Amino acid sequence: MDTQKLIYFIAAVKHLNFTKAANECHIAQTAMSRYISSLERELGFQLFYRDNRNVSLTAAGESFYQEAVLLIEGLERAAAQARLIANGYEGVLRIGFGPSAERELVVSSMEQFVQRYPKVELICLEYNYSLLVDHLAHGFLDVIFSLSCCPGTVEGTIYKEIKRSDIYVMMSKRHPLASKDKLDPQDLNGMDFVIHQESGGPKSPKNFIESCSLLGFRPNSTLVVNTYEAKKLTVQVSRKVALITAGQKKLLDSNFRVFPLTGSSLQAMFYITMLQYNTNPAAKAFYDLLPALPPRKKASISGT
Repeated sequence: MDTQKLIYFIAAVKHLNFTKAANECHIAQTAMSRYISSLERELGFQLFYRDNRNVSLTAAGESFYQEAVLLIEGLERAAAQARLIANGYEGVLRIGFGPSAERELVVSSMEQFVQRYPKVELICLEYNYSLLVDHLAHGFLDVIFSLSCCPGTVEGTIYKEIKRSDIYVMMSKRHPLASKDKLDPQDLNGMDFVIHQESGGPKSPKNFIESCSLLGFRPNSTLVVNTYEAKKLTVQVSRKVALITAGQKKLLDSNFRVFPLTGSSLQAMFYITMLQYNTNPAAKAFYDLLPALPPRKKASISGT
């Protein structure tokens, strides 16, 4: 199928007027009509209802239009990415990540990108969630990695879930539960928790408690701190506990004991987000490089 016909068809749907569509495509109105008729014969069904005054889509035409747009956008995206590679694109890509973002995810994504676009300079910056979102909205960052608290909070963004992480319980090695071989959710009933909370960041204490209740335990209290390091220090010097991701678990030293939540379906979700109309070609190339995950089956939490 000739993709040029699809481009003419999309223009005709945009204007619902063959003359205006022809002007946009810089062809004669009679040529536009011939291309649409040829496409209809090739497909074997009518795309438009026509009379002397009006043009409108048929039901089949509407369905075909949705797929045609996706096809042309996909071809344009593939061509743009190939052009970057062929031309040895040189530029700068500013990547932001939050305090809970998986470091391995950020690093592996950047390594994949560098292999494909070695001349693009990558600048990696860590911010708290409120600044992360603000810098994306104002164009200071091209793409951001975050928990699910960030996607959709800025108008005009596109985002997708790219990783899930199991959740662990972190406590001081001196905590009364630290000597146990394993930890069941019921063991956490009535425990005091430390959570990382900030403006624009993960869940509120109320939502955190509700999430825990779904897992079979209810915290006695929640102490809110504004950074991950503050959460670690508070847990280390107290009998409070905290939930962390698999990536954060790898960064702990011998002062802590970590348990998986036995029988838990709780997971943290990580997203990549960018402004839809970002004009930096490296941003879309980076975004498209990371595949979206299929719909999740486990329970999820947006903050720990």
